[in-house]
Amino acid sequence: MTGSKSGGERRPSREGAWTGVDGSGYPVDVSGDRRWRSLLALLVGGQVVWISHFWLVYLVAEAACTGDGMGLDVFEPPVLGVVTLVATAVAVAACAAIGYLAHRSWRDPGDTISEAPIRRPLAFAGMLLAGLGSLAVLFVGLSVLVFPTC
Repeated sequence: MTGSKSGGERRPSREGAWTGVDGSGYPVDVSGDRRWRSLLALLVGGQVVWISHFWLVYLVAEAACTGDGMGLDVFEPPVLGVVTLVATAVAVAACAAIGYLAHRSWRDPGDTISEAPIRRPLAFAGMLLAGLGSLAVLFVGLSVLVFPTC
């Protein structure tokens, strides 16, 4: 501790964070566990890929079908189909990679007993959400094969 204020209040030192309102009496490393951050990335990764794909396809379709002006001639309807199919292939591959990594984290026997009850369900949910994101990407992207582009 660096010192105390008047009235007996304790202030944490600058070497680390302190737990609780009054502090725990020892510094706590708040840099975080890398495995938990990667688990969070696996949990939301499929949805981030899906919404990024959706916005890319939506903006390219908007520019191709309604955009007039200089520079928007690049987005003629054949380009829209190609961009949509390529973006769909990349997004499905990204969702598959996220799902694979979440599956590995789910089946990881190296978890300690205290971490396993919370990590394994989150990894399983990340795997399922990556699969759902992959289906959503396919529904958005393959519509260019069924419906007219504009």
